[in-house]
Amino acid sequence: MAAVTGGVVTIQDVAQFEEVTARESTLSITFFWAEFHELCRPNGQLDVVVRQLASLHPRIRFLKVAAEELPALSERFEIAVVPTFVILQGGSVLDKLEGANVAELAKRVDVLSKSVAKKAAGEASASTEDKAPKPLADALEYRLKKLIKCVA
Repeated sequence: MAAVTGGVVTIQDVAQFEEVTARESTLSITFFWAEFHELCRPNGQLDVVVRQLASLHPRIRFLKVAAEELPALSERFEIAVVPTFVILQGGSVLDKLEGANVAELAKRVDVLSKSVAKKAAGEASASTEDKAPKPLADALEYRLKKLIKCVA
């Protein structure tokens, strides 16, 4: 069973990863982390940032993989450093970001989110605004920017 924390799915094994990323239309960001990296640890600054990004961008699936505990996935995506963020559509790699560059991560997630929203708008006649109410989205964005300044 998948553990979900703040909209982020913690991947327990390769089979679960395959199942979660199998749909061709699924856009996901996989956060490879390790216990030894202080910012990546549960409730560390990057962990908090990833959870906030997941809250701000509900159309993108956020996954968390312990790189040392799932070496098959780490080798498959050539993870050399933690943190590493792998952006996937279906099973195909679209982009990869190595290191704790929170500003760049937020920028890439924002671009992806806009492309997903644009695609959804083309497919649906209804409005595709984010599910979060405007005040909540503004508060989360403020907190995210504050965290980015702390890490940078």
